[in-house]
Amino acid sequence: MENYDRNKARTWGAFHNDEQQQGPTSSGWQVGEPLRRRDPPNNLPRASQRKWNTKGRARQADAQDRQAVRLIEHCDNDAEARWRANQPPADSVRIPDELVLRDKTDAFGKYHETLARQHGTYIHSDHARGQGGSRSFGIWGEQDAVVATKGAIAHWIEESGYGSKKSARSAHFSKVVSLTPKLRERAERAWEREVRKQRFRRHPPMDVPFGAIGSFHWPMKEYRPEEILGASHEAFDPIRMDCSCYIVFIAALSLFRVMGKQTEVKASLQRIRQTCFQIAARQCNPVRLYLLHWPDAEQIPLFVYLKTYDAPATSSPELLKDATDTKSRKAPRGDGYGHHDKTLQDAQKQTRSSVERLRNTILATLARLHYYRGHVQMRIRLGTFLANQYMETQDGVYDLDEYESMLQMSQFTGEVTQELGDKATEQALLQALQKTTDLVTPSEATVHDLTSVKPVYAVAFVFSDSAGDYRLTVEWHKAYDETTDKTHFEIFSKKWTRLERDTSALTSLLDIALCDLSTSSAWQFDILASSQVIDEIKLSPQLLAFSLNLAIDPDAAAKTRRNETFVRFNPYPNLTSFQQRTSYQYTLFNSDYTLELSRFQDRTYHSRDKGFPTTTVSEPRWSLTVYRKAWDAMLAGNERLPVGERADWLHDVATWFPQDIGPGSTEVDERRPGQGWMQLLEKLGRIEGIVGEVKEKIEEEEEEEDDLIGGMTVG
Repeated sequence: MENYDRNKARTWGAFHNDEQQQGPTSSGWQVGEPLRRRDPPNNLPRASQRKWNTKGRARQADAQDRQAVRLIEHCDNDAEARWRANQPPADSVRIPDELVLRDKTDAFGKYHETLARQHGTYIHSDHARGQGGSRSFGIWGEQDAVVATKGAIAHWIEESGYGSKKSARSAHFSKVVSLTPKLRERAERAWEREVRKQRFRRHPPMDVPFGAIGSFHWPMKEYRPEEILGASHEAFDPIRMDCSCYIVFIAALSLFRVMGKQTEVKASLQRIRQTCFQIAARQCNPVRLYLLHWPDAEQIPLFVYLKTYDAPATSSPELLKDATDTKSRKAPRGDGYGHHDKTLQDAQKQTRSSVERLRNTILATLARLHYYRGHVQMRIRLGTFLANQYMETQDGVYDLDEYESMLQMSQFTGEVTQELGDKATEQALLQALQKTTDLVTPSEATVHDLTSVKPVYAVAFVFSDSAGDYRLTVEWHKAYDETTDKTHFEIFSKKWTRLERDTSALTSLLDIALCDLSTSSAWQFDILASSQVIDEIKLSPQLLAFSLNLAIDPDAAAKTRRNETFVRFNPYPNLTSFQQRTSYQYTLFNSDYTLELSRFQDRTYHSRDKGFPTTTVSEPRWSLTVYRKAWDAMLAGNERLPVGERADWLHDVATWFPQDIGPGSTEVDERRPGQGWMQLLEKLGRIEGIVGEVKEKIEEEEEEEDDLIGGMTVG
C-alpha cells in the first residue's frame, strides 16, 4: 500500500497516468494459495478393478463441477452503470421531502427507486438537503424509459396528495403524515450520511488527492472479478460505503486500487481479502465419510450381505422406477456371528477411532464456514444406511475386512434414508416416545405432559428456475387467541433460498454416516447449505402472491393418519415438489438438544408431455432428528453476513457440543471440553435403543400372531 503525507498526496489521475507508463508501483496484497481449486483427495484407496454397481442415485457435484455464485443478487443495469461512470443524467425530477424522508415502502429501496427499477432506469440525488420542501433527483437511462419513469413518479406524487390536485388521493397510496421537527431532523441527518456514502460507489474523481492508495491483486485465475462481483464490481459497495473508499479494478494489471484515508484503505483491503475467503468457502468439496461403530463389541459379524431395501411406496411406481433403479439400493447387514479375528479390544478401539474422527471432521468443517454467506443448517438423523454404488460379488456377500476396505474407496457411495426404515416401527414410535419420561421432556415450559405436546406443521416447496431453483420453507405453530377463545395457526418462520443449478435440494457440505451393521441403521451427521437467502420483496409478483396466500386447513391438519394435504395454496406452473411435515418436538433431559419426530409426505409434480401423471404422491413416513436450536441461532449469522466479514461464532467442541447441566448430570469440567460430545453420543445410543425395543416388540407380537394362526390351521 502506498502512503502519502499531506504534502505528498497525489490525485488518482496522476497516479493512474504514471502507472500506465511505469507499471504497478507495488505488489500490494496477494492471496493466492487458499483460493486454488483443490483436486479430489488422493489419499483414498484406489478403486478395485472388480465390477461396480453404479445404478444408484447420482452423486452430488463436487466443488470443481459447480459454477461460481455471484456475491450479489441484483446487478447494475446500464442506467446505473452510467451513473457510476459520472455521466450526466438524462433528466431530473423534484420529489417532496415528506415522501422521500418518510417513505418506507420496502426494505430494498424507496418507492421512487422501485419505480425506476420497473422502467429500467436509475434515480439518485446528490443533494444532502432539500430546497423549498423538495429535492432534485437525476434520472439515468434511455430517453423513453426516463420519460416513463418521470411520468410514473409524477403520478405517485399526485396520488399521494402533494401534487397540484390536493384532493386527489388513490387508495393505492396511504396518506403521508408530516414528520415532527425532531423526527425530521433525524431523517435529514440519516439522508445526509447516505448521500456521503453513496458517492464512493461512483468512479473516483481524477483531480482529488488521496491520503493513501492500496493495491489488491485478484488471486483467482478461474474466474474474472465481474463474474462474481458484478459488471461494476458492485458487490464491493458495502465496503466502499462502510470504509469511505473508492475501489476500482485495473483489468490490464488484474488488481484492485483502493483510495482514501490510510486507516480506511487498510480496512478496505482487509475486507476485500476476506471477500476472497467468502468466495473460497463456496468452492470447498463436501466431506463424505462412512464410519463403522460397534454398540456391542462382543458381537462382530464374519460377513456382510446386501439386503434389498424397499423405498416408500408412491402413487406412480413406474415413475419411481424410471427415476432411479430401486433394486440397486441395498442395506448392508452383518451376518455369521461367531469367532472373529477382530477382538473385543479391536472393536472398541475402532469405535473410539470412528467417534473421534467424526468429531474432528465436524469441527474442521465448521471452521471453514466462518466465511460462508448463505443459509446453513446442521442436523443429526437416524435412518437406514443404503449402499448406492458398491463393488459387486458373485454371491452378494463380503468378508468384513473386504467390506471395511470398500467403504474407504472413492467409488463407493451411500446414503441414510430420510425415513427410519421399518414402517411398523415408525408408526408405533410416537406412543413409545411419549412414555420415556426419563429421556425427554416437553420443549415448552407451559406443557407438563409428553402426550400434550402440540405438533408443529411445516412445508417445503421447490420452484424450477433457470438460474437455480427457489425453495420456500414455512413453519406454523398453534396459538390461542384470548379474544375469540379459539386456537389458530400462525406462521413461526418463513424462508426463501435459491438452490444450486441442476439440483432440487440443499447442497451438502458434510455427509457422515455412523453405521451399525447389526441393524443396518446409521446416524447421519449433515451440514446442508444454500448460498443465497432471498428477501421476499425481491421475488417475482407470482411467487410473492403464492407465498402470501398460503394457509393451514385445520380439519386436514387434525387428521394426521390420512394422506391429505393440510396446507392450501394456489396452483403454480413452476412448482416441482412439495413436502409437508407434522413434527413433535421434545427436549432431551439435562440438555438443550431437541428430539424431533416427524411424519412427512412428498409430492412431486411432472409435466404431461412425458406421459406421466401430473402428481406423484409418496406414502407418509416418519423421520427422527436431533439438533440444537443454538446451532440454528449461530448459523443464522451466516445468512446476514456482510461482504468481506466473518461470522463470529466459535468452532470448538464446547460451543457446539456443550456438557449436560441439570439434576443428575455430572459436574461440568472445563478441563474436559469433549465431555459434552460423549454425552451426546450416549443420548443417541439411548434413542437408538428405544427404537430397537419398539421394533423387537412388534416382531415378537407378529411371531405370536403367526403361531396362533398356525395352531388354528392345524386344529
